[in-house]
Amino acid sequence: MSITPYQVYVFPLPKVVFFPHTSVALQVSEPRYLKMVKDSLLNKVPIALVPEFILNDSPFPPVCSMGMPSILQKKSDGSAVIMLHYVEKISLVSQLRQDPYLVYNCFPVLENEQLELENRFRFNRIRQELLAFTAKSYNPKAREQFWEKVKNHGQIINHACLHLLKDPKQQQELLEQENINQRLNLLLTFLDDSNLQVTL
Repeated sequence: MSITPYQVYVFPLPKVVFFPHTSVALQVSEPRYLKMVKDSLLNKVPIALVPEFILNDSPFPPVCSMGMPSILQKKSDGSAVIMLHYVEKISLVSQLRQDPYLVYNCFPVLENEQLELENRFRFNRIRQELLAFTAKSYNPKAREQFWEKVKNHGQIINHACLHLLKDPKQQQELLEQENINQRLNLLLTFLDDSNLQVTL
């Protein structure tokens, strides 16, 4: 059975990787991207966040995540703070339009989110590291709200990718894994390499 591609608005950013089951807050000030947000809400077309380096340099169709925006705040200077809520992981296949903003055709990318039993100890390590991060970074109320929403294996692993790593190219490589077990193991490799460099 063939899958029909569908349209998505594309928001390129220098260092932002959008993981499944997460949300991203953005301050939008450029008129074309303010129009994109308005059009997204009006036409019910999702917005894909794409790192500029993968959009410009990849020989393969870029893999990214898309979401629907909600407006958190409209500012007096015309800018807006939005929250982008995850909808689906996709692959961009063809550019349809460049002005006033990028529009692409895309296909969905399916993810295997079943944690293998052999990875349960590795998963527990990542969960403990994410718990430590939230304890250090969030106040008690914000921490409680975070863990009310982040419960299953996929959500915890994806939030760990978002919060425990800072290198966007490593994050993009993690996003491109189609199996959360592969993502988990690669995340641990990146974290161990980072810890080793700090020790040296």
